[in-house]
Amino acid sequence: MTRIIPVPSGRTSDYLLSQRLTNQMSADQLDLLRLQTQISTGRRVLSLSDDAPAAIRGVTLQSLLEQKTQIQTNLTTSQSYLAATDVALANAANTLNEMSGLAVRLSDTTFSDSELAAAGEQVERAIQQMMDLANQQFRGRYLFSGSNTTTVPFQELENGLVQYQGNTTGLQSFADIDLLFDTTVNGHDAFGAISEQLKGLADLNPVLTPSTKLSDLRGGKGIEKGSFQISDGISPPVTIDISKANTLADVARLIESNPPAGRKLTARISDTGLIVDIDDAGGGNLTIRELGGSRVAAQLGILDTDGNLTNPIVGTDLNPKLTLTSKVENLLGTRANAVIEYPGTNNDILIKAHDNGESLNGVKIQLVDDNLLKAGAGITRGNEIVNRGTDLLRPQTTLNFSGADNNLLLTANATDGSLDGVQIVIDATNNVGDSAVIGPTTLVDGVPTITVQIDDTDETTLQSLANAFAADGRFAIGGAASTGEAFDPASTIASSNDGLISTTGITNQAVKSRASLALVGGGNDLTLIANQAGEQFNDVEIVIDASGDIGDAATASYSDNGSTRRLTIQIDDSNETTLQSVINAIAAEGSFSVTYDNGNGESFNLASAVPSSSAGTIGNTGNTGGAADSYFVQVSSGTTTADDLLRALNDHAEFASDFTASIDPKDTTAEFLSASGTVSTSVIGETTGGSGVVFDRESGIQVQNGTESTILTFDDVETVEDLLNVFNRSGAGLVAEINASGNGINVRSNISGGDFSIGENGGSTATQLGLRSFNSDTVLTDLNFGRGVQGTDGTDLTITRNDGVELEIDLATAKTVGDVLNLINNHPKNLDGTNAIVARLSEFGNGIELIDDNPDGFGRLKVSQGVLSQAGVDLGLIPAGETEATVSNSPDAQPATATVRFDAPNNQNNAFKLTANAPGISYNNIQVEFVNSAASGNQALVNFDQATQKLTIDVDPTLTSTNTVIAAIKAEGTFDAELFSTEDATNSGAGLITQTGVLATTNGGTPLADSESATADITFAAPDHLNTAFTLVAKDAGTLRNGVRVILDDSLASGGVPNATFAPGANTLTIKIEAGVTTANQVIAAIDQEGNFDAKLLFTNDATNDGSGIINSTGTVGTTSGGTAEVLTGRNVNAQETKGIFNSLLRLKDAIAAKDVREISRVSEMMKQDIQRLSFTRGELGARDQHVDVLKARGEDEILELKSNLSLEIDVDMIQAITDMTAKQASFQASLQTAGQLYQLTLLDYI
Repeated sequence: MTRIIPVPSGRTSDYLLSQRLTNQMSADQLDLLRLQTQISTGRRVLSLSDDAPAAIRGVTLQSLLEQKTQIQTNLTTSQSYLAATDVALANAANTLNEMSGLAVRLSDTTFSDSELAAAGEQVERAIQQMMDLANQQFRGRYLFSGSNTTTVPFQELENGLVQYQGNTTGLQSFADIDLLFDTTVNGHDAFGAISEQLKGLADLNPVLTPSTKLSDLRGGKGIEKGSFQISDGISPPVTIDISKANTLADVARLIESNPPAGRKLTARISDTGLIVDIDDAGGGNLTIRELGGSRVAAQLGILDTDGNLTNPIVGTDLNPKLTLTSKVENLLGTRANAVIEYPGTNNDILIKAHDNGESLNGVKIQLVDDNLLKAGAGITRGNEIVNRGTDLLRPQTTLNFSGADNNLLLTANATDGSLDGVQIVIDATNNVGDSAVIGPTTLVDGVPTITVQIDDTDETTLQSLANAFAADGRFAIGGAASTGEAFDPASTIASSNDGLISTTGITNQAVKSRASLALVGGGNDLTLIANQAGEQFNDVEIVIDASGDIGDAATASYSDNGSTRRLTIQIDDSNETTLQSVINAIAAEGSFSVTYDNGNGESFNLASAVPSSSAGTIGNTGNTGGAADSYFVQVSSGTTTADDLLRALNDHAEFASDFTASIDPKDTTAEFLSASGTVSTSVIGETTGGSGVVFDRESGIQVQNGTESTILTFDDVETVEDLLNVFNRSGAGLVAEINASGNGINVRSNISGGDFSIGENGGSTATQLGLRSFNSDTVLTDLNFGRGVQGTDGTDLTITRNDGVELEIDLATAKTVGDVLNLINNHPKNLDGTNAIVARLSEFGNGIELIDDNPDGFGRLKVSQGVLSQAGVDLGLIPAGETEATVSNSPDAQPATATVRFDAPNNQNNAFKLTANAPGISYNNIQVEFVNSAASGNQALVNFDQATQKLTIDVDPTLTSTNTVIAAIKAEGTFDAELFSTEDATNSGAGLITQTGVLATTNGGTPLADSESATADITFAAPDHLNTAFTLVAKDAGTLRNGVRVILDDSLASGGVPNATFAPGANTLTIKIEAGVTTANQVIAAIDQEGNFDAKLLFTNDATNDGSGIINSTGTVGTTSGGTAEVLTGRNVNAQETKGIFNSLLRLKDAIAAKDVREISRVSEMMKQDIQRLSFTRGELGARDQHVDVLKARGEDEILELKSNLSLEIDVDMIQAITDMTAKQASFQASLQTAGQLYQLTLLDYI
């Protein structure tokens, strides 16, 4: 509205009037300028100050309009990419349809070689066309490389296969403000460029750590936010709110920070879950309940509304999911562990195994008061001693004599194994009266032996024998209660026991409890050792009762009321009981054996008295007995601290190789007091919780992808991401990732046209990862690309062992590869121990392996299939096109032979041929010598001497016929013999043997083709290295003779002939020699004479070796090795492939070249799937294109609406603006006129 200032009529100054008129005209001018600008620009709002709300709305609308405009551009561009992609796929479909038709024709019709060659060229051209289409570019980017638009999608490798280098991630563009739109089709979706997943069948089962995120628990489902309550049943419950907790450590910290009033809570994180414990001192009942509708406690696995007093609540498995940061060492199982809680504080220790597995469960840590073990002073703090139970085992034997109540139990005092396997031999050939003599330990035929002399006229009593052993000190003596006889010291040992042999041994793999009896006086201290190994005689109090007048007598009794174990020894109250009586009483009671204790440095005196002042509890077996795998720690009771114990355990080599011991931080009250508390012998720790297996890093896996075989090892991987990188960066065309379940990994191949498989590399890595493509659970119908195993009714396979036994296998009931293995291994004819063949999965790669390690067999391991069966081929045991298979193409081993001929004129009807019964080279160069010695008449005496390598035939030259000789050779057994008629067609064998001497030498024996014999090269150090080296070879091929220790035993009597003894059980070949006298040649002769090995001189480092060198060395001088079994390894028949267009085309090309109609038919079916895939892809493209059209149309409408709204907000109303302009001009003119009238100035106004 025009503002008109009226002409003042009042008393107003001229200045004020002037100012008001000037302001009025300035305002009119500004208004005129604003209106002129709006009319000239068409905009009502030119700046925020013009109309702030409208300006803000305009800015928002303008931004939205610009985005919508850009989206329209995006859609147009995307549509052009989709159109280009569709054109490429249409061309690919045309090419594929042509190839599919070609495959159908080739599978149904017979073609000439030239026609097949032309078809092959046609397929080759199609492959190149397909490569061009798959690698097509449009507007500077590759259409089928996924989001890697600058990477060539498909690459032809040197071996002719095709590798996909793109990814499966689409490139997206905005189709609307908040709508992303795929603008590409990746090569896998279009062409089938990546194989199906080799899904990890194994749960890698990562363990929990304090840093495990709550969101990763329960297989990735996570833990809800919420609260739960903990109560001790006495104080009001406390609420634990985990809403802000991120990791398990946070939860444990919250629990420990909020205990019930006056109590202490401990929250531990095990490998699998939470363990919540409350202090025992306060009593009560520990419970954990949900709060309201929360499910947090249940999800954490610690919900326990009933409780179990103050016992810990052990949570369930929280099943964390696999993540890229999961440590590889924390996969595939859990580690055995123990929390050992000693009374007091700052002394609890943690035991943790280094590796996964159940084998370290149940290992106990038993503390033993060293003062209980010997009469002298015990160890002091800092000198603790750790022993593994296996180092404390005591051999034992019973001398079971004829007669009554005279048996004696001997328990070795030594635990170093020196008395294990010792023969105790009774010698009753001397007149020793009522005494016994215990001899030293000597080697007899290589066996450690102790000879015990007793009287030859039955005068030796059990007392004398027991005293002799007690004085000898090598064994503790006791009554043999297990034989049902009493211990009568007065009973005699009859001379009829001469030659009785008892052998010491460890009958129970456990440690025997023991205790020292430090009696008052001198020369009378004893050590008691429990007769039975284990814990049943732990914590036995040993009490001396001197309350009766019993003279020189003693009795012993053992009691166990369930809470107290006690051995009570009654002695005289006036010092009349001797040590002898005490020993006899203990032995007669039967629970313990006894030996002297020289811990105080005193001599042993059986006649010494046991004074009544010894009465009272004088000993305790403590924790001295237990399992062989326990650790027994001798400590200074009351002074040894946790720090001392930790140091002792971790310094023990065997313990440190399996475990680490550390202080428990939850029991530490202050850092400077850590591990300072003393430990108690009353507490026994035991490891639990170990499971699974240790990841086999070193062996690695074999990956077969196309023609390339790659070995992947994982020595340096630390995390799952590292493990995946080994696959993805191997260059083997692999794509590895964590599976969707979060408990394993999947591996795929991006190479088309070849076979893809993952197998073992001599270990178990692939199986542990669940990635082995050919395993026991593989279904037979999946083999050979789904063709399965074609069998027949009845016998499908016949496996012939090298000993000729045939195993006929009917696969009718077999569903999996494991079933096939079981049918072979459990065949009724294959259950004969070392002769059996073993069917298993191949140690390297994939396939079935047959192992024939039969040392007695000399044939060939062979697999054959029936005429109507293809089972052998389909299982990979027989090459395609064949009906049988052996380990190799080497010829069968042949036996040595010799033909014996005689000189004319005595050469009629007497020539014969002999053949070694065992094939191989062992019977080459055997001399056939005829002698005239003891034979008389038509008689032949045959002897084969392995040492001299000679077959000696003793004949009567005037009466022995050839037929008689042949019969004698057959009877001896080493050789077979038959008449030789090649040069004497009428040879009847009736001719006489008239010549003597060496008439023939065997030869022609060839080695076993498919297995090796164990060997050992025996050499000696200077100066005994010349003319002494020899080598020996097991006569039986295979692994059975591996690991045989060759022992030179210097026990041969002077002038004796060296001899050899092979002990299969001990796996030793012992040669008795006279050190410093026996020569290498004599040793070789002894080995040859023994018969299990062939020996000969070794010239490797001594070219002039003649075997005359003297042998001075004794003991183990070598160990055999190198023996191998026959191993028939089948091929992999469960290869995977990348199902797609390039795979189909490359397979078709190879099938045409191989004229494999069966494969062409399979490819034809695969091409149908490829065509279907292309059709679906093109259909999806069409749908996307239609969607783009819809989005574009909608976008155009939205842009129009936005422009309209923007115009309403910021554009000017021209009619209204012009009207306002006209009015403002009139107003401004009126103001000017008014001012002129008011200020009609003349010159007088300036005078």
